Amino acid sequence: MTGIENRAAIFAALVSRGLEEIEIFCKRGRSRRFEVGVTGKAGISSVEGGWAIRAGTSRSSLFVAGTGSPDAKSVWPEPDGQPLRLPAAITVPDWRPPADLDSALVGESEAMALLAGIESALASEIPDGRLLRGVLEEGTSETTIDSNRDIAVSYRSRAASLVVEAVGPWPGSASVVLSLAARDHRDFHPPAIASRLANRLVLSRGGTDVARERGDVLLS
Repeated sequence: MTGIENRAAIFAALVSRGLEEIEIFCKRGRSRRFEVGVTGKAGISSVEGGWAIRAGTSRSSLFVAGTGSPDAKSVWPEPDGQPLRLPAAITVPDWRPPADLDSALVGESEAMALLAGIESALASEIPDGRLLRGVLEEGTSETTIDSNRDIAVSYRSRAASLVVEAVGPWPGSASVVLSLAARDHRDFHPPAIASRLANRLVLSRGGTDVARERGDVLLS
């Protein structure tokens, strides 16, 4: 993303309203979500986009936001907020984004293989241990900020989250939930996740509070 395509027209429309300080924020993203559970398997892909504009003077300001892309022909509200004074542009060091920002989002086969791998590894830790629910989400986004104070920046973000819920094979076993976050779904390793689930299940069987994983010693 190199900038907002109609930024000049938006700046002109707001300047014609007497607004001296103008900043445009735009964000676009893609995400995928896969889930397995008692009701079966499900997957969904989404594309999102939104924007926000703040503009004002030393006397008052306005803020407006919406989905999609901003339009210079929008009906702008009357400024009724606090005075606005935007920062001037400054020089910042060059930064090279991590290479994994360009890797593909998780696909259905990868997501299901990851969740199945966790359940298989859990069964190795605790025979007949089961995964009740697994949810894998991953998304990327591109953000652009432009102002009429010569600031024009863009950056990308990426994140993945994993929530797994498991239950032990013994009668009356309470389920345990593990929530994890990483930049890339490839950072989730089934054996390590299954080990943490198994630890929580064994500790919960003994009546130990597993709200935290630090401070307990588990001997198998």
